[in-house]
Amino acid sequence: MRFLSRYSFVLITLIAVTATAGYAIWRAETVVGMAAVILAAFLSIFWVAARRGGAVVANPERRIQRLRGGGRPLVVHFFSDYSLRCLVQRLVAAPAERAFRGRCEFVYVDVNQAAAYPVLESLGANLGDFVLFDEQGNLAGKTGWLTRQRLAELCAQRAR
Repeated sequence: MRFLSRYSFVLITLIAVTATAGYAIWRAETVVGMAAVILAAFLSIFWVAARRGGAVVANPERRIQRLRGGGRPLVVHFFSDYSLRCLVQRLVAAPAERAFRGRCEFVYVDVNQAAAYPVLESLGANLGDFVLFDEQGNLAGKTGWLTRQRLAELCAQRAR
């Protein structure tokens, strides 16, 4: 089940494009064949636009320990660039993350890296979770969807 959730976008893309292309070949319809090509292009463009990409933290456990209690709230996101849920989470969370840059620290942990497993287990997190810490480094909660409201609450705890 972990494999399916981690690579859900890739699997959905392969099934959708293969089914559409197979139907086009079976029915010998050029229009459906073009639809398969357009669908593949659309899904590829969506993946490139929505994925986190960028640098992966070599030792996420050490980075999280260093940032916890550093005077700013910390948000740790466990993601996979191949998971449909994580791609959608990225699009939903991006505006909130931009609005709170400088007030919160953000660490992104790719679950496809071996170094992610000890961190996942120690925090009791799953793929797609956002784990929140207050400015003292105490666990402030976990959420599946990061919003401006949730980050505002986290920063308000800081002001108290």
